[in-house]
Amino acid sequence: MLFYTGNEADVELYVNCTGLMWENAQSLGALIVFAEHRYYGKSMPCAGGYTECGNWFSTEQAMADYSVLITSLQTQYGSGATVTFGGSYGGMLAAWMRMRYPLQVDGAIASSAPIGTLSPSYKNESYWAVVTRSASSVGGSEPNCSYEVFTTLTEMQDGIKNSDSLRAAISETFQLCKPLGPQDGATMTLWVQTAFDSLAMGNYPFSTYYIAGTPQNPMPAWPMRVACSHMTPTNPSDVLGRIAHLKAAVDVINNATLNIPCYDINSFNPSSVSDSWDFLVCTEGVPNEVPYYTATGWPNDMFPYQAPYTVEHLLTYCQAEYGHTPRLGYLNDVLGVTNIPYSSNIFFANGLLDPWSSGGILQNVSETILAYHIPEGAHHLDLFFSTPEDPISVKAVREAQVANIWMWQQQHQQAKKHRGV
Repeated sequence: MLFYTGNEADVELYVNCTGLMWENAQSLGALIVFAEHRYYGKSMPCAGGYTECGNWFSTEQAMADYSVLITSLQTQYGSGATVTFGGSYGGMLAAWMRMRYPLQVDGAIASSAPIGTLSPSYKNESYWAVVTRSASSVGGSEPNCSYEVFTTLTEMQDGIKNSDSLRAAISETFQLCKPLGPQDGATMTLWVQTAFDSLAMGNYPFSTYYIAGTPQNPMPAWPMRVACSHMTPTNPSDVLGRIAHLKAAVDVINNATLNIPCYDINSFNPSSVSDSWDFLVCTEGVPNEVPYYTATGWPNDMFPYQAPYTVEHLLTYCQAEYGHTPRLGYLNDVLGVTNIPYSSNIFFANGLLDPWSSGGILQNVSETILAYHIPEGAHHLDLFFSTPEDPISVKAVREAQVANIWMWQQQHQQAKKHRGV
């Protein structure tokens, strides 16, 4: 059984995009199951969702749901090997299901699973360093893109604060729904930063609506490269030209649907933040980049320096917004990187252009807990349907994933035979 551990969206998104399962199920003779995470899609325990009954909205409850479902399906369809699949938070869940329920789950394909972000030693500025790498020649983008972004944002922050005319020009150029005020420089920067964050996560070699857009108006292939194609060097005195270039770059993702009449900079790109996920940040302490991960500025990353978002800030925000205090450190204590060596049969894959790889498992943990890299890969590229545009590296990773699934199936059958089942 190939079992997708649904994460923070309607499960149909993963049904439609997780080609690795669909393309290999028949040859493996496997049942395909996509399980929806509670409080997403149609899986609502109460009509009002987490705002009405959020006490049952947790990672542990979701894994318990999956455990019950797996047991029921194993009873109904037979007791062949069960392999969990997931990407991002779903990749964390896939690995954790193997760690927490090893008698039910024989192996896990955990793609772009940033378990390392839970560790106190994780340096969150490394996240923005990877976004910046994706916007450089290393990521196939225009060589000057990252520096042009940094320079333009720095000029914009100064102009928003100190120049009425430049502030008005920025508001007009970006087609903002509400004119900027002198105090809006940091908010404007964060809004642009969020767009480049999503461009990095969604920097796939094919056109898709997975990160942003719609099936009718998907993002283009290599969207970070497309965005960076607008960030060409200009005359040093041409501030307005650079601002126009940055707006065109942001449009690649923020207006992928081609129907946005104006931008509200207080509403971040939906691929990066949602109220329900923010609730889990404030209860479970799950990772989220915006606004909790802060930039340190050039040359580490292409965003102006931001003051660290402290634990005190987080606790104050969570109490004010949700009336909760996050269980900081709990997930790391029970399911963090130090717990992984006590498990087995987990296949971690990370695209090195994906900012979440900064908290991924990038080295083999043991002979049975493996870490594979996709140098040209964005967010869990390996889970998608195969395309002619796929780099050789992701093809090799997929082959290794299928080989490991076959091995886990053989181990399962040998264990059954040993038990006389």
